Amino acid sequence: MTGPLHLFLIDEDPVFRLGLKIWLEQQPGWVVVGEAATGADALAQLADLQDRSEALSQDTPADAAWADASPRVNGVILDLGLGQGDPAQLPGLQLCGDLKQRFPDLPVLVLSAQGDAVLQAATQAMGADGFGLRSLPVRELAQLIRQVVAPSVAFAAIAADPIAPPPEPPFRPKLPRPRQPLVAVTAILFTANCRGDRRRLKPSKPRPDRCMGRCWRADAGSCAPPAG
Repeated sequence: MTGPLHLFLIDEDPVFRLGLKIWLEQQPGWVVVGEAATGADALAQLADLQDRSEALSQDTPADAAWADASPRVNGVILDLGLGQGDPAQLPGLQLCGDLKQRFPDLPVLVLSAQGDAVLQAATQAMGADGFGLRSLPVRELAQLIRQVVAPSVAFAAIAADPIAPPPEPPFRPKLPRPRQPLVAVTAILFTANCRGDRRRLKPSKPRPDRCMGRCWRADAGSCAPPAG
């Protein structure tokens, strides 16, 4: 099958449902064909959409032109917290099981406010095809929808965009540490020798021609004292 991806939303929060619908319909080839705030309304709408879609698919090509008015749902996005504020409403987890029982070939993606492993295991046990957080970034949510719903429809426009790897830092070669100039090293050694440095291996003889008698130590006797 080739065509747009038809999605159905089930969420009791009208603000979240509206925002999700607007964002989904901005994606190329994605269409929200229905939405519901309760489990009973969702089951009734889905049954009607699927039945009319199957009936139109068996009609003549002339009658099949009306198929856009009754599109076949390719995936359901369900809120796991459905019915928490209303005990009389069908809970989201139970609705997930009912959907998979009545429409076994219909992919169901469950969104939850909490990402506990227990909740994920429970939704998987009820037959959910995918699990994600309601607070997912839009790019990750789009990728999750593609992974869960896209296998049910051959549609080139919903292929996942390749995620570019982060740029590598620029190559900076390690330069060798600059050495001290030979002239500076020679000056340091000469100054230490002239001052009678204790770290030298053996005392040096007096060199009046180098120190000019300007430095001397009476205990070491390395240089002659200056004349009178």
